[in-house]
Amino acid sequence: MPQLRSFWYPLRISQRLKYSAYSSSNQKHEHFRDTSISEAERVVGYPTSFLNLRWLLSEEIAHVASHLRKLLGTNHPLQNLARDLILNSEKPSWGLIVLLVSKAGGHIKSFTDIDQDKTAGVLHSQRIVGEVTEMLKTSNLLHRTLITIDDNTKDVPNMRFGNKVALLCGDYLLSNSYQQLASIKDHDLNDLISSAVRDLAESEFIGVRDKNNKPLPSKPTQENTEFEIPAEFGIRPSSFTHFLGNAKTEWILRSTLSGASLLGKACKGVLLLAGHDEDFQMKGFLLGKYLALSLEAARDYTSVFSDRKISPISAPMLFHLQRYPTFYSTIERVINNESNFDDSDIRSKLQKSVALSDTILLQNEFSEKTLSILEHFRDSDAKIALRNIIHSIKLELLCEMAPTEPKPATGDKKPAAKKPKIGKPRNYDLGNGIYRFSRTRVYHKKALYKFVGKKVAPTKKPVKALTAVKPIGGEKNGEKRIVVLKKRRNYYPTEDKISKRPAKKCFKQHKRSLRTSIKPGTILILLAGPHKGKRVVFLKQLYSGLLLITGPFKINACPLRRISQRYVIGTKTRIDITGVKIPNTINDTYFRRERKKRAKKEEGDIFSVRKELYKVSDQRKADQKLVDKEIIGAIKKNPDRKLLYAYLATMFGLRSSQYPHRMKF
Repeated sequence: MPQLRSFWYPLRISQRLKYSAYSSSNQKHEHFRDTSISEAERVVGYPTSFLNLRWLLSEEIAHVASHLRKLLGTNHPLQNLARDLILNSEKPSWGLIVLLVSKAGGHIKSFTDIDQDKTAGVLHSQRIVGEVTEMLKTSNLLHRTLITIDDNTKDVPNMRFGNKVALLCGDYLLSNSYQQLASIKDHDLNDLISSAVRDLAESEFIGVRDKNNKPLPSKPTQENTEFEIPAEFGIRPSSFTHFLGNAKTEWILRSTLSGASLLGKACKGVLLLAGHDEDFQMKGFLLGKYLALSLEAARDYTSVFSDRKISPISAPMLFHLQRYPTFYSTIERVINNESNFDDSDIRSKLQKSVALSDTILLQNEFSEKTLSILEHFRDSDAKIALRNIIHSIKLELLCEMAPTEPKPATGDKKPAAKKPKIGKPRNYDLGNGIYRFSRTRVYHKKALYKFVGKKVAPTKKPVKALTAVKPIGGEKNGEKRIVVLKKRRNYYPTEDKISKRPAKKCFKQHKRSLRTSIKPGTILILLAGPHKGKRVVFLKQLYSGLLLITGPFKINACPLRRISQRYVIGTKTRIDITGVKIPNTINDTYFRRERKKRAKKEEGDIFSVRKELYKVSDQRKADQKLVDKEIIGAIKKNPDRKLLYAYLATMFGLRSSQYPHRMKF
């Protein structure tokens, strides 16, 4: 069945792509991306956007958020980042990917129920790693919003304040992530995540920078040779200068250090916690790394067609510089502080450049690598969800690659014919029977008022003959015969009447069962009703299947009553009640209340008549005394009678660090 789901999912999305070809590109992206992410979140168990709420709604961040109003109207980049974090525009989140890899990998070692999250199918420590990954990524993004303040900077006090807020928020998330990481108590995991933070810091010291300390691409080399980048950077320092100059190699290096290494090592860490060997841990690292690179390439491609700023070190920009090295003169002016990097002119050039096709090939390369590594994981819903996310990224690029019609030549005066608009009708159902336009709005949009009172004479449709007269040869055949033109449907009644099947057995014929742990004389703990928490004595099972119990009333004020065995806990403590005689009149009918007919109210009796309260009958009191006398006599015969008196008189409850599933009653 998982194979069928993995096969049909891309086909289903491609059909949606076919029928929504005339919608906007933003709607397409949200449609395909949200479909795969919602299915992945269903596999994990809950929306992973809640991973950020623990620190986003904390007192420290809430206090800082109150000061962000001072940055309104300024050009500090912290504003846009805060908006993206609150709206959760980064999809899929890295915490979701880490949890999917955790569930797809499974567990090798055996863990206790406390260490596992049964609803999600992952360990609590693996969930902490997912949260830590999100916090480290957000901390790095906050630190990147710091800007350089010089004499030409406008609104200097607010800009300095924005730098302080960005620095303090990033440091708070960084320290909080290491605090949670220390709670796992795994030294190898600490080294792994620390090396990923080292890679994030190392990415800020590669190549040249502008006056605001933002990264700029390196000058393209004449050789244009690609170098193989190591799969994983260890703890020791490395030299990266020989990787710069080639578009593909430089982009992979920068993207790996600035985020792909963090996601890869987080995926490796969750497999380490599950007890997998080093080879499988390395597959998890490559899966996370290649998936992050695939997401980054798709993000760089879509930035060319969206309103977001184009990064000077994005994949289309680097490939464009490699094909047109003379374009690097614009970058050199930015390096020499002669001008700022303006993406308005560059955007139009990149949209017509071959660099976009190179970016698509780059994204397809890492998507295929991710899918090939994913085949080493066992078949599961998490594996299918990861595969669907990769397919949604590919389809996102297909939406952006919508072909444009060539413009007609200037000499051609004949306008191009418009394509027929195929899609939803003008007034369609938005959901739950709510239409886009009201009846009055449609009345005016279609100009139906022009046709009111102007009726066209109805045309009578020709009535088709049902029979025809055909000549018949022969003197004795009547010379003609009436023939039916259309064959009529014949009705053939069924020979055997369909009899109703007998319903299930009525309640009287149901089999009464009793748990093996419950026997006459067993002390039970009540879990529901007005006497919940009390310890009572089980007397017998009634014909309806309910249990007859008593406190006794003299000890804990629990009278004779019935209760379902679902709402009791059977203990191992028992009292010998073989000599106890219970009246045969105490049965199911004994506990039924009499239904009295209500008298009709007359005028003036609205407030005078009150509802009658239930009163215990004298017969019930006498039976209670009789049964209590028998049960207390049986308790006195027990050698532990003092302990039984105290045991029945005390209420059952749980204290701290006590769990019902670990107790023996």
